[in-house]
Amino acid sequence: MTSRDTHRWMVRNVNVVTPVEVVRDGYVTIRDGIIEHVGTTPAGEEATLPSVDGQGSWLLPGFIDLHNDAIEKEIEPRPNAFIPVEIAFFALEHRLVSHGVTSIYHSLSFASNEFGVRSLDRVETIVRELHSLGAAGRIRHLVHGRYEITDERACDVLAPLIDDGFIDLLSLMDHTPGQGQFRQLEDYANFMSATYQRDRTEIAKFVEQKQAVREVAALAYIERLTCKAKARGIRIASHDDDTARKVQMMQERGITLSEFPVTLEAARAATESEMGVIVGAPNVVRGGSTSNNLKASDAILNGVAQILCSDYMPSSILHAVFTLHFRHGMPMYEAVNMASLNPARALGLESTSGSISPGKLADFSLVRLHQKTPIVERVFVGGTQVLYVGDGAHKRAVQPAKQGVVQS
Repeated sequence: MTSRDTHRWMVRNVNVVTPVEVVRDGYVTIRDGIIEHVGTTPAGEEATLPSVDGQGSWLLPGFIDLHNDAIEKEIEPRPNAFIPVEIAFFALEHRLVSHGVTSIYHSLSFASNEFGVRSLDRVETIVRELHSLGAAGRIRHLVHGRYEITDERACDVLAPLIDDGFIDLLSLMDHTPGQGQFRQLEDYANFMSATYQRDRTEIAKFVEQKQAVREVAALAYIERLTCKAKARGIRIASHDDDTARKVQMMQERGITLSEFPVTLEAARAATESEMGVIVGAPNVVRGGSTSNNLKASDAILNGVAQILCSDYMPSSILHAVFTLHFRHGMPMYEAVNMASLNPARALGLESTSGSISPGKLADFSLVRLHQKTPIVERVFVGGTQVLYVGDGAHKRAVQPAKQGVVQS
């Protein structure tokens, strides 16, 4: 990440989305990469500060994306066609930052019996390379380890990565058919066949192995990894919860997040247990689940989902926020909180991140609407501009360059 600007400046003529309201025709002052003040009419010394003119655009806090598995597809865009991690990293980062994401948790699966990039042959190396590349990134890069609970070998690979500080978020997955996301065996077989081009005989054998391990050893693997994660202060999520009973079991193990609950019952139980409920932004944008499970908008409008993640579509958080606002009538600040303040709270980061509030990091984006489609024109991370897309008029809106304000 580039170094922070060490001066005082402001963004003006913007609609500032704060945690509790939209400040129309507002401004924000920044000092040494930290938000200093949010107001409506700069006066006195503030009126003379170097500035970026937002020209009436929205000013949104940087999105904190807790689950994005697009890095796997960037590395393996076709089966067995592997791209160097460094190329995939910077290509994906550009897609993320151009849609307002300033902190990304790259979701990588730990499962030795799966296929393609979702295998242990590569994932450990990928995690270590991502950790190394993160220092050169424009946004904050972290790793979300997704553990398939029926896999002992994956447990052995993931455990030392937790110990060595390479994992920032842990989730527990159980893709055994008959529960969770794949309540019908046929749904699972169709997914595996389409995604990994495997025949039904191979898939049936794989399912039989998973079911056997799940009955015998999965709880021991879960206990081993959750103990390590808790010792390092890493938050843990369950995955594809389908019943209130499963939510209760997860909550009793100290798990504080529920990712992609597949029923309204499970989402409600998680919320009542004070777990943060994460739903996929593509589900909101599309208007439904690809697996015919819970509609994310139903969970949100029923008050039993609080966090948006981009899942498999890096651009989706931005579009889900505006979809919730325009299509479903959600107040703008509430929709934005689902992508910023709420995930920050879920990870204990709300004192420094997650909203446009005095004392927090100056992570935000300027967003202009094309009709009702949002377009990100500028992104700042820690007060430093990391993305600029605009015409000559916007370039001239940075005043004055010689005083050290962010260059276009």
